[in-house]
Amino acid sequence: MAATALAIIRRRNPTWDLHKLNLASICLNDSSLHSPKDLTSQHSEGLTETTSVELKPSAVIHDFSQLLPNKDNTEKRPPHFDNLKPAFAFLRCNSISLNNLRSTTEVFNSLGERIDDFAIAWIGKNYKRYRWLLGFSNGDQYRMLIDCFQVVLLSYYSKHCDYRRFRRHLHETLFDKFIMKELCNRQIYTKALRSQFDIPPSRFHLQNVCSYHSKFLVRLVLIANNDVTKIRFVCHVLYTIELLIKEMLIHSNGVKEKKKTTKTDSAYQTLFNRRWKHLMKFGKKIPVPIMSYFEILFKFCLQILSPILEHCTESHYEGCNILLSKRYVQSELLMLNDKRFIAQFQMLNWERFQDQLKSVK
Repeated sequence: MAATALAIIRRRNPTWDLHKLNLASICLNDSSLHSPKDLTSQHSEGLTETTSVELKPSAVIHDFSQLLPNKDNTEKRPPHFDNLKPAFAFLRCNSISLNNLRSTTEVFNSLGERIDDFAIAWIGKNYKRYRWLLGFSNGDQYRMLIDCFQVVLLSYYSKHCDYRRFRRHLHETLFDKFIMKELCNRQIYTKALRSQFDIPPSRFHLQNVCSYHSKFLVRLVLIANNDVTKIRFVCHVLYTIELLIKEMLIHSNGVKEKKKTTKTDSAYQTLFNRRWKHLMKFGKKIPVPIMSYFEILFKFCLQILSPILEHCTESHYEGCNILLSKRYVQSELLMLNDKRFIAQFQMLNWERFQDQLKSVK
């Protein structure tokens, strides 16, 4: 099977030097060869997307430098680009799905093995920059480039980072900053990218970027396979949803209107009133035009929560309690009184924690 696949690859790509790209050990491993069905289905992970290995034959790229604009190839590039070449070679034969990364553990781990802190900071910074290419109408053609950055980051943080540092990077750098700052200021990136890649004016699809980034965060959490990391991050995302709802309620005067129409507090209103005082006193403000961004940010959070909840075996750890956070969000959504968001939130897989409900007060 491997020999046949290798013969087909060589026939279609006569200029491809397998030994130069150090791919022989990858391509000859039957566990890394996937059928088209394997590449488009991630089973229960909920991470299906177009992957680098699904490029059409006419779009086959033979060298990492071909992923960059021609004018960038004539200029002196930072030496850190060399750290992405093994990732490019890896993605020539593999998808970026969790199942595949786990089945090629040895090769996958080696991608971030010898990268120093300075280089990984540069790779992280440029991932955050190039991911905005996916929002353009022709964004799919840049997916391979962005996947190279992503797979190196996944490899590095899965093995070469202490827990506290990883948690800060995941919660603050990759999640909080995306919502609080980068989303609204994306023009800083998109304007420069249009010029660099000669992209003509077109509609920008923000949801494409949010979807890609959410899958990256999910992979980053699940690849470590650590229950504490899952619980803490789920609770962090749920708290962020609370802050988003808080901004919506303040903007729409939803709290005052609800109190006018009800004479006595229901159970969810009692819970909400208690939580509302905490949010008003300690909850930070989310500096985005909330009416314009609430729906897309709410969906972004749900896209993260859905696959991670599928892999959670426990609901609480020390001060973090997923089910209690869930109850807070439910009470706030009921105060917001929008059936769409209530239904979408309820559709998450909460049933797996049914036997732990009694412990939630």
